[in-house]
Amino acid sequence: WGSLESKKLNMKSDMLLKEGDSVMERPSIIDPAMSVVLIDDTHPDYSTHIENFKKLGSIYTIPENKSIYIHKKDPSFAKFNDNHLVVIEAVEIAKILSNKKDVMDEKYNDVLAAQILRNKGLKEAYKIIASNFLKKYGTSYGECADEFIPSMKQYLPERK
Repeated sequence: WGSLESKKLNMKSDMLLKEGDSVMERPSIIDPAMSVVLIDDTHPDYSTHIENFKKLGSIYTIPENKSIYIHKKDPSFAKFNDNHLVVIEAVEIAKILSNKKDVMDEKYNDVLAAQILRNKGLKEAYKIIASNFLKKYGTSYGECADEFIPSMKQYLPERK
């Protein structure tokens, strides 16, 4: 999986350069088979997506379409930087992977996402998950990682 940290990540700005196009998307950094799609009112299927956003929140994934959808008009989107977008990708992909094994634990998904980021060499994105863990769950990232990582080996290739 090699390190991507040295490459300048401009995912948000690269997608926004396409603003005005009816579709703003790019391949996922975590899994290039997946697409990250920004949705606003210029998108051809906006009415369908807006209904999904109302039901599922400002980010949702359709694994069959290999797509992660982000509501661009959500106020929190303006606060996202490129590392936040990578964290979103990793968490959504972790949910897909763990769902296949019937694991529905949000802590497990966050630890899996952090480990995916760590193995990819995306240290800043990894730190976002790890540093917010205690506030989000009331337990440290390290404690949960010690508990969950042994069962995650099937999802994580060997680090280089």
